[in-house]
Amino acid sequence: MEEAVIVGAHAHRDFDSLLSVLASKSAERLPDGWREPILDDAGYRCIYDKRFATGEWEFRQLQDGLWLITVDMVAQRSLFRRHSFGRKLVLTAVLNGGVEISGSQGLDGELSNGCCTVYGMDHGEGFETVYERGQSLRWVSIIIDRDLLFEATGLGPRDVPDAINQFVSGTARVPYRNIMLSPNAYYVATQLLECGMQAGYRRAYLSAKALEFVYLMLQEFGAASSCDADRMTLSPKERAKVKRAMRYLKASLDEPPNIAELAYAVDMTRQKLQLGFRHLYGDTVGSVRDKLRAEHALELVKNSNKSMIEIALEIGYGHPPSFTRAFKAAFGVSPIQMRRMAQFAPKGTDRS
Repeated sequence: MEEAVIVGAHAHRDFDSLLSVLASKSAERLPDGWREPILDDAGYRCIYDKRFATGEWEFRQLQDGLWLITVDMVAQRSLFRRHSFGRKLVLTAVLNGGVEISGSQGLDGELSNGCCTVYGMDHGEGFETVYERGQSLRWVSIIIDRDLLFEATGLGPRDVPDAINQFVSGTARVPYRNIMLSPNAYYVATQLLECGMQAGYRRAYLSAKALEFVYLMLQEFGAASSCDADRMTLSPKERAKVKRAMRYLKASLDEPPNIAELAYAVDMTRQKLQLGFRHLYGDTVGSVRDKLRAEHALELVKNSNKSMIEIALEIGYGHPPSFTRAFKAAFGVSPIQMRRMAQFAPKGTDRS
């Protein structure tokens, strides 16, 4: 942990400090890498020194009151980070990896793989994370200014959940919640992370996709907030069991257990496990399983050379037509169409 402390002394990601660098158009050496401006854009990229991590993260202002952070890196040593986003609504979609977070105001928990973490804080509040050595992390964070939320999104008070309205009015924080990414939201998040467009096209595309993601997740947040699980508390032991059940699901997508088998495996009642999944992941065990299968299928279709029959079998579909129907229902196109789209999509990162 000594290494994390050394790096952590220079790793307080206070949002005001992120904003203060936007006007700079010169490269700068950092303790764990270097920062360079993204030309013709309001943003910058931070590239890690390979002694600390491989990869990079980017910060962009998309429009007034709307910002995007993308992270794609593998830690080479333990890295401590403190994050502070006062008076901002934050939606963080984790596509790979997952880290424990600790902080005040009920923010103890985790940025969980395959979930969107939604929260809103006041000035001076924050949380800490430690990126463990060898850990691969890929996520996107969309940040919305509380005072400009309706202007930035085009939504109105009637469109958003009560918790968001209370946050906008300054009467309450947005409670920390992990919401399982729907297949569509997962795909939009990958488009934000993997965008290969250039210059002005890139900024416009990212702005549109960021808003699309916000719309999807605010609807999911409203549905999750209205369920009975909001009034439930989990003991540390129960929370650990629910997380173990999630690991079982992820490891057995080819033959996923039913709810009874999963509950027995982690020594919980079916009802308690269902409530635990709603509390931690915002959905039922069955829905989470289907989302996991769809996300894994998307990755295999886009990034592997496996046949559609092989992919269908790997995620638990014995009949390829059933897989094709499920994939199309999730993403709007067939697996073959998605693979073609991925092959012709622009590749690489804009270095202009």
